[in-house]
Amino acid sequence: MTQHINEQDTQIDALDLPSETALRILQLCADVETPVSRMVNVLSADQSFFSQVLRIANSSYFNYPKVVHNIDRAIIVMGFSNLKEVALSIAFRPFFLEENPNVKFNFRSLWNHATLSAIVAKHLADKYDPDYADMYYVAGLVHDIGKIAASRNIPRDFYFLVEKAGKSRKRFHQAEREYLNFHHGDIGSKVLDRWQLPPALINMVRYHHYPEEFSGDAEDGRKVHLMFLSNLLAHFIHHELDNLDELIAMDPKLEDYFTLNSAEFKELIQEVTRTAEKRHSFLEIHQL
Repeated sequence: MTQHINEQDTQIDALDLPSETALRILQLCADVETPVSRMVNVLSADQSFFSQVLRIANSSYFNYPKVVHNIDRAIIVMGFSNLKEVALSIAFRPFFLEENPNVKFNFRSLWNHATLSAIVAKHLADKYDPDYADMYYVAGLVHDIGKIAASRNIPRDFYFLVEKAGKSRKRFHQAEREYLNFHHGDIGSKVLDRWQLPPALINMVRYHHYPEEFSGDAEDGRKVHLMFLSNLLAHFIHHELDNLDELIAMDPKLEDYFTLNSAEFKELIQEVTRTAEKRHSFLEIHQL
């Protein structure tokens, strides 16, 4: 089963892409300097996205007293940051949840982990790297995109690894490296490179399980480390672990990059959980 990551290049090129509008939205949300007008133009030009955004802007969640007829008004009602999150969800939820008869895997759980990771990553960025908060949200949302690519490019190998990881109690990325010599972060980075996303974001995805392998400047290194932490915290919340020791047991590298005692960790988890709970009802309206 051992392969080389470069063998995936042709298959990644052949991967069914999200729509052109979805990719443009992803690129704009990852760009911290995106002007509001460009997002308005992209959403207004695609009737499907346009109608879905307006449906959400007119929902009872926002309870706006007048009917919202255009994207400019939707931004006033929802806020630009919320609009971008809505657009990303509309763009990529179907991509994550697309049925694959060749693979028995819970892609809905993967999507839920993606959205939770995005929320956690943005929360940490707001505290430690606020100028790039939107980039962190995008990185959190697509950090496991390599699993989607692998499930479609090498479905038999992917299902074998899902089974192997489950039976051996290894984490999925460890089974990937053992049997394939690469992991979904490597595949995901190639996908995102094809999609022309910023190099810093690509590195966040590529090294989210192996931050020790990143060699670059300190600023990008901080982004990689915070993405690594975001993924772990999302797993902590999703799997309902009890304490810091259990998280360290899941990935001992945590201690190499973050010095948290039990009290500090408890406070951080409480902060992140509160943020996730506040965003939960908002995320649900994407699925109405």
